[in-house]
Amino acid sequence: MNDPNTDGLTWTNLTWQDIQAISMALAERHAEANMLAMAPERLAQLVADLPGFAAGGTAPDAFTLSAIVTAWIAAADGDDDQDKMLGIDPAEAQRRFKALQLRQQVQKNYASTARALFGAAH
Repeated sequence: MNDPNTDGLTWTNLTWQDIQAISMALAERHAEANMLAMAPERLAQLVADLPGFAAGGTAPDAFTLSAIVTAWIAAADGDDDQDKMLGIDPAEAQRRFKALQLRQQVQKNYASTARALFGAAH
């Protein structure tokens, strides 16, 4: 990972492999973003727009984007075990990302079912 500059928010020469630095910058600059519902293209653009990002025209693969989202969630939540989470392999990061998306969808389904059941009774 690249070291932050003196302001703590800007890194230099970031590439797609600098997952921890990218996730910290995204958590700082886009705290209100819904990273679970974000399209991969939008995530890639947010990363490319970070100050200090120097990957040029290279496109990230799905595993890299999944690892970034997983690390971003950890950075946004302030997880104490963020360093352990960042040490996972890309396949595990993708699995965790899909699990988070599935959990979010299930919660929405429960909410709509509850509205249908209890809303109809009133």
